[in-house]
Amino acid sequence: MEEKNTRGILKEHMIFQKTHTTSLADVRTLNMWGFELTDVSIVEKMPNVETISLSLNQITTLKPFGNCYSLKNLYLRQNQISDLSEINYLARLPNLRALMLRDNPVSELPNYRQYVAKTLPRLEKLDDIDISSSDASYNPGPMLNIPQNAFQQQQQPPQQQRNLQMNPPNSGRRINSSRMHNEERQETWQDPQIPPREIHNHHQNQPPPRQMQPRAMMAPGSADDAMLAAVLALIPELSDDSIQIVLDAIRNRHT
Repeated sequence: MEEKNTRGILKEHMIFQKTHTTSLADVRTLNMWGFELTDVSIVEKMPNVETISLSLNQITTLKPFGNCYSLKNLYLRQNQISDLSEINYLARLPNLRALMLRDNPVSELPNYRQYVAKTLPRLEKLDDIDISSSDASYNPGPMLNIPQNAFQQQQQPPQQQRNLQMNPPNSGRRINSSRMHNEERQETWQDPQIPPREIHNHHQNQPPPRQMQPRAMMAPGSADDAMLAAVLALIPELSDDSIQIVLDAIRNRHT
């Protein structure tokens, strides 16, 4: 009965198992795509997290992320965010630079991109596309009026946010190779504990990679085997530069 009641809830032990940490304050990167999560409110207790990838879940609100003041990258592709007002929860995040909401219902709404750019003026990329000057200068009009308190809160962050700005945590180097596919590069980090995610190939002449099975559907004893198979499947997709970066990350893990 307890398992049924907690189904879809992101728990502390799940985060520790995934990130190999023992404290939520130590988590810098969290990648849990495909777990059918509906409640991720625990991320409010992760003040130093910089990159969160929770794609392919069932998340309906952005409220839990509003207190993650160190957050730089938030990837929530294929969730259930449907209301533009949810964007306001992110307005107080001073370091947020990349946001992925593609394949959420909200991304299909009129003026979605302009509203996000206006609400989050520090954002640089939305759905893997650079924010343009026309996006940022767009006047949303009365139908998309942005609450003034969102900007006031952003200009006057709480003491916790000020402390983080004065003493930013050390961040791991993020893999960057111009020859990798945009979305693959955007959600790939040096942390070797993160399993590769599904890759979308936009080149018509290149066959798509083998689709990976979400972790939520795997048998408990098959996690390592599945991750190894996924890594091997991705090797043909990587450039020489990208492979070298992966090798460097493996060496760094054992030093």
